[in-house]
Amino acid sequence: MSNLLSHLSLAAARLQDGVRSMRRTPAMDRLAEIASDYDVVMIDNSSDGFAGNENDRSEVRAFVKGMLGGMAAKNNQAVLLLAHIDKQAARGGAWTQVKLAASIGSS
Repeated sequence: MSNLLSHLSLAAARLQDGVRSMRRTPAMDRLAEIASDYDVVMIDNSSDGFAGNENDRSEVRAFVKGMLGGMAAKNNQAVLLLAHIDKQAARGGAWTQVKLAASIGSS
């Protein structure tokens, strides 16, 4: 299963010599190639494209700004990454916090 996920995920975390970093996958390279002719690219769902730790800001930043932002800049396009919170978190009020963070552009 992890072999299949590495083919579908756009980025994956790796640990080398005690240092955790993000790496592009062949799927990311293929997406960048296919998407080069489009003005807008939408990725749904972030958890399907990102195989790193969603709670690690440095990993998320490397994926969003580095990989997706790099593709957007290279191809002169917009990249829209959709993320969904789970239903339990939404019931607990987390959705309000997510909407507020998105509306004020906090990172």
